[in-house]
Amino acid sequence: MAENLWLLVVLGGPVILALFFFYVLMRRRKRAEPAERPRGEEATKELYRKDATEGDRTHPPEY
Repeated sequence: MAENLWLLVVLGGPVILALFFFYVLMRRRKRAEPAERPRGEEATKELYRKDATEGDRTHPPEY
């Protein structure tokens, strides 16, 4: 009996996790409306432009 329980845990756990991840991915994909995508892309481009104008932040400023 204990062997069957461990078999269920070892095989069933990953299957349940995979189904959960698949469910979450499918739900997130449906949320992004086609009208919202260009707005999100434009906001991302604006953030990149803003970061580029601030200069190189990989090195600390020299005083």
